[in-house]
Amino acid sequence: MQLYQANVLLSTTNAIIYSVGTTKNETMTLSRGLITDLIAERKARKHQIESYLNELRGREPLTEFRDTDWLAMVDYITVHSKKDIRVTFKDGTEIKA
Repeated sequence: MQLYQANVLLSTTNAIIYSVGTTKNETMTLSRGLITDLIAERKARKHQIESYLNELRGREPLTEFRDTDWLAMVDYITVHSKKDIRVTFKDGTEIKA
């Protein structure tokens, strides 16, 4: 998935840069920088998720609802119908409730 996103980003960037008339070497340098930035963002996000999971492992089991945990994990809820409710977590995982 990440490779696909990088390729789409690279293709889009190349099209935009070529349209303003830069050289191929300049395009490759800029594209490499964008991909490097994308990788750095993903690594930072991975570290953030791992830190949060380590914190959760050290806690007592949940016995009651805590809004701080809910807000830390859930990104949004989508209601398609009364019988089709989906929860999307901040890591992109989606479950049907």
